[in-house]
Amino acid sequence: MIGSSLTRFYQGGFHLIDTETEGLNLAFSRPWQISWGFCNTKGEVSEVKTRFIWWSNLHVGEDAARITRFDYDVYKAGAVDPRIVYDEYRADRDKPDQRIVFQNGLAFDVYVVATWERLMGIIPDFGYLLRCIDTNAILKAIAKGWQPDISSPEAFLAWQYKCQNHIERGLKTNMPDAGKARKIEHDYSTVHDAESDIRLMGKVWGKILYELEF
Repeated sequence: MIGSSLTRFYQGGFHLIDTETEGLNLAFSRPWQISWGFCNTKGEVSEVKTRFIWWSNLHVGEDAARITRFDYDVYKAGAVDPRIVYDEYRADRDKPDQRIVFQNGLAFDVYVVATWERLMGIIPDFGYLLRCIDTNAILKAIAKGWQPDISSPEAFLAWQYKCQNHIERGLKTNMPDAGKARKIEHDYSTVHDAESDIRLMGKVWGKILYELEF
């Protein structure tokens, strides 16, 4: 891929997504917070929306609550019906000119959203994955010197999954480490809040677009 076909020259825009959940179970854990926003190739994030999703029987595990600084009273005061949040989120996610960007989303967030959908009686549709770019996969490729397979959207998605599945001790590709390594200014004490995470993700995205050709 060369010239104007590179993602760094894409003019359609990027849709950033992050969720906070009650646990790490890929089959059952529900999202209680979701943030999404739009980002350009400079890493500038705009139109950020953050919503709490109401589940009457939500049970945030002790570790998850500590890491995300979950406060039930704040959650209860601001949470909205799952379908209302979902419809708003889908209206933005499904804009055809938007490419979707998330951190570790192929390994986590897509399953969380599918759980959310099933609980509302919606059959998950994973067709949108062909528009997805996982920053965790890109960061691993940059660290290892791997070149992406961009022969087709399907090939690029498969390549990302291959990168995601690579586990190596000492390989640091989480978003705070990626930001600090690139000397990005951010209030790192606020990470694991979905809105803070997508704002940091946008800043990192604006850097890694120019560190790998895809």
